[in-house]
Parts: sequence; C-alpha cells; structure tokens
Amino acid sequence: MNEEKEAQAVFEDVCRVIGRVVIMLKQSSQDVNDSTISLMLQAHAGKRTNTHLGKVYAAARDIMKSESEIKD
Repeated sequence: MNEEKEAQAVFEDVCRVIGRVVIMLKQSSQDVNDSTISLMLQAHAGKRTNTHLGKVYAAARDIMKSESEIKD
C-alpha cells in the first residue's frame, strides 16, 4: 500500500473510531467532550495489538489533543 493510500485509510479509520467512541459515550449517558473522548480512545488503544489500529488510535488521540489545545 503506498503512503497516500495508507494515510487515507488511517484518516477514515480515525473518523470511525472517534465516531464509535462518541456513540458509546452517548449510549452510556456520559458527557461527550474532548476529555471523555480522549480517555475512551486511550482505554481502547491499550487493547489493540494490530499495528494499523495502533496508528489509528494514536492519530485519533493526537487529533483530540490538538483540538483541545486550540480551544484553550
């Protein structure tokens, strides 16, 4: 897989995991904010051994971290 296709796949999966986390938080009646999303991503990242998914969760956490820094 070339770098551009891999980057696109990671981006799509990042969107997917963030969306999944938001749905899980909503279903459990938890607040949906940068902090809770980041905590959920961190919890789920520790369960992954797949290299691609490791990249996905790391990118998702980085995005959430940079978004909260922009707001501050």
